[in-house]
Amino acid sequence: MNDSDRIRSLYAAFGRGDVPSILEHLDEQVLWSYPLADVLPWGGVRRGREGVLAFFRQLAEAADVLEFEPREFIAQDGTVVVLGRERVRSKATGASYATEFAHVWKLAGGRVMSYGNFIDTQVAASVRFAR
Repeated sequence: MNDSDRIRSLYAAFGRGDVPSILEHLDEQVLWSYPLADVLPWGGVRRGREGVLAFFRQLAEAADVLEFEPREFIAQDGTVVVLGRERVRSKATGASYATEFAHVWKLAGGRVMSYGNFIDTQVAASVRFAR
């Protein structure tokens, strides 16, 4: 399985709600970064599988992902960039935001070493989420 296919399988697992499958592909010391730690309950930088599990728990508690569509996968030398679109609704207020995203995955030996999420932070920060 090449890096692009491996990352595609992680998005498929997310679509099924299968977080354990995602965790299996992560390095024990994975670095997981999502913006707006001061605004989004799931935002911030985490390390390790337990940190990533906390990310998914906090996301599920605070938000409904209404749309999540990876559209383009660009892979080269252990890096996979995924471009797509997401729409997320606050469980606390019912308000939602929609934004394009760029996800940057770094892999080594078939394991995810890091993940970075890049979104329109102004749009995401416009919605209040319970903390």
